[in-house]
Amino acid sequence: EVDVIKVDPKNTSKIGKEKYTKIKGLSVHYCAAYVINRRGMGFVD
Repeated sequence: EVDVIKVDPKNTSKIGKEKYTKIKGLSVHYCAAYVINRRGMGFVD
């Protein structure tokens, strides 16, 4: 079984680009997915 949590994807590319591309060394798209994952876990960026 897998739980599905709906997350608002608003501004995830922008946040990912500004906060995580240099730290993680990943593309903007991967970092946007990272931000979506963090939102699903309850973190606020």
